[in-house]
Amino acid sequence: MTEEEWKRCANPYSMLQFLQGEDAVTRLRRWRGDPVLQPASLRKVVLFNSACGRRWWDKMRQGAREYLIAQERFADGEIDAQSLRSSAESLAAALPAYAEARRYVEELEYPHQRGDYQGYSAPDWHNLFRPNDILISAAVETAKQVSLLRDIFGNPFRPVTVDRVWRAPTVILIAQAIYDERAFDRMPILGDALEDAGCTSADLLNHCRESGEHTRGCWAVDLLLGKQ
Repeated sequence: MTEEEWKRCANPYSMLQFLQGEDAVTRLRRWRGDPVLQPASLRKVVLFNSACGRRWWDKMRQGAREYLIAQERFADGEIDAQSLRSSAESLAAALPAYAEARRYVEELEYPHQRGDYQGYSAPDWHNLFRPNDILISAAVETAKQVSLLRDIFGNPFRPVTVDRVWRAPTVILIAQAIYDERAFDRMPILGDALEDAGCTSADLLNHCRESGEHTRGCWAVDLLLGKQ
């Protein structure tokens, strides 16, 4: 995948394959010994999956919220993989149709509808809503997932390097509060603090100030906090 293809891509699954070094072009480049992008961290991939689930937080069935929280705790290193698997088992016990639903999802022709991007036992969030819920448009959901993915991973072809001067105490305090409290409405404030600290990166400032959706794992916040 080239930078132009990345900008035009509307399939989150293909983008994730590329970010994880799994697409055909990346494998060919690696085989040739050509430089390839650093694969996405598991933390980022897990947080993307969770962000897709949080879009439907108010509509989730019993057990699904607990599992989503477990994924986020796993991403932040608060629990280990075994604890995450235990949470998935609890979800399966609370939702008997879980295993059947997962088999169905894994056989779908459109893998962007899957929720197990990070390789663990993540359910397809669409199957964990309360009964009689609204029908979800795959096209709308795909567009939302692409937006979330771009917020978390940014443009992998143009990584931003942070000058240590930009990481002023005020900037770090705001960024940490945004991350901990999911206070993404404060992103413009973070942009102003960065500019006051001497930030000259248009990409970083623009991302803080743009009106798009932000989520935990946002590349700008992670960059400032030193998270991978």
